[in-house]
Order: sequence, then structure tokens, then C-alpha cells
Amino acid sequence: MKKKLENYQQLGLLVQLITSVCFLVAMIYAWFEPVFLDLVYLMMGLLLLAIAFNNHVFYKRKYFTVIYLIGALIAFLAVVL
Repeated sequence: MKKKLENYQQLGLLVQLITSVCFLVAMIYAWFEPVFLDLVYLMMGLLLLAIAFNNHVFYKRKYFTVIYLIGALIAFLAVVL
């Protein structure tokens, strides 16, 4: 029996998919032009936020959610500093 996903769960998965693709594209750009490294960190932070949300909503593992949030904070700090 399949469980129907709520709208916010579908949106969370869509955001994670889009940020994953953008992160990969940013990594390829940064491979050739190191100027895009800040973009990689920004996309990694957004991806970790999306993963933390989906981890909290789907799997209900609060400790991993905290780890992903800390990783996102570190990635955002790398962009600012």
C-alpha cells in the first residue's frame, strides 16, 4: 500500500532535487573557474537545508537533522567569510 505524500513533502523533495542539480552544475563550473567556489558553498548550504527538512519530515531522525543544519551553517559561513 502506497502512502500519499502531502504537498509540502512533495515540495521538499522537489527543492532537494533542484538544489542537487544546481549544486552539481556549480561544482562543474568551479572545477574550471575557481571564482564560482562561493556559489558551490551557497548551493551546498541550500542543499543541506533541504536535506535537513526532508530528513525531519520523512525519516523523523532529529539528530541527523541537527547535523545537516550545522553543515548548512558552516557552508553559509564559508560564503560570508
